[in-house]
Amino acid sequence: MKLSKSDLPPLVKGVRGTSSAEHNMENLCKGFLRARYNLQVNKDGTIRFDATELPLVSFKPKEIFVSIEKLKELGYDKDIYGNNLTDENQIIELMPHDVILPSSAESIDERADDVFIRVCNFVDSLLTDFYGLKSFYNVKKERI
Repeated sequence: MKLSKSDLPPLVKGVRGTSSAEHNMENLCKGFLRARYNLQVNKDGTIRFDATELPLVSFKPKEIFVSIEKLKELGYDKDIYGNNLTDENQIIELMPHDVILPSSAESIDERADDVFIRVCNFVDSLLTDFYGLKSFYNVKKERI
């Protein structure tokens, strides 16, 4: 993988030592690539989006800026009282397998869609530039 001087970040964080039995290290270029996309890595090598402060069990469609039609497509057709979903102010129980991630422009927190787009671009760059494979995600727009 070839990197130009502009591709190199001003600071690359690392660890003082390894804890595995073999003491294998990750290729430094992967760290540069993560820094290019402003992604933080955990000790186990994963990139995560922290949404632990979102213990949601219910929501109103107007709170998450999703249309009634879209919610019905996703299987949300009744409110918490068993009434048909017709109004953006009805309270809906969040299904156990679903999650609502922050993506509001008004929020001071990092937007989930921004992080996931950067992760997609990082993975695609890793596939093409580092491994010589085809990109997978091919995300072209900023907002999904």
